[in-house]
Amino acid sequence: MLQSILFGLTIGGILYIIAIGLSLTFGAMGIVNFAHGLIYAIGAYILYTGLSWLGLNFILGALLAVMVSIPISYVIERFVIRKLYGQSIDYAIIATYAVLLIGVDAIKWIYGPNPLPIGDPIGKSIKFLSLEMPLYRLISLR
Repeated sequence: MLQSILFGLTIGGILYIIAIGLSLTFGAMGIVNFAHGLIYAIGAYILYTGLSWLGLNFILGALLAVMVSIPISYVIERFVIRKLYGQSIDYAIIATYAVLLIGVDAIKWIYGPNPLPIGDPIGKSIKFLSLEMPLYRLISLR
């Protein structure tokens, strides 16, 4: 049970990092950008593509994910979000949520609806008493 709580805390930490991105976007631009989660998902699926389909190592796959995510982010900002500055927050919520839904359906169309696994990039774990935690989970929270 303690192992499950520890894993849950690391997943919660990753979700916290995503939520901070949403908060920063709203604070800096005054726009609620639900498409922020789509960019995170695109990065994850491009990382999967780099690792499993292209045979890249984890670092090169992560660089590929960033290089693909940045232009997509720019296109969303340029053609959707930029038109919403100064408008009601309701328009931003609807427009960015629509982009999120379209992107998620595109991901499902390409990769299928089932989650895809990515292996442990480091391959080491930390043991404390009866608990064992992969090192990459702790690094991702940093």
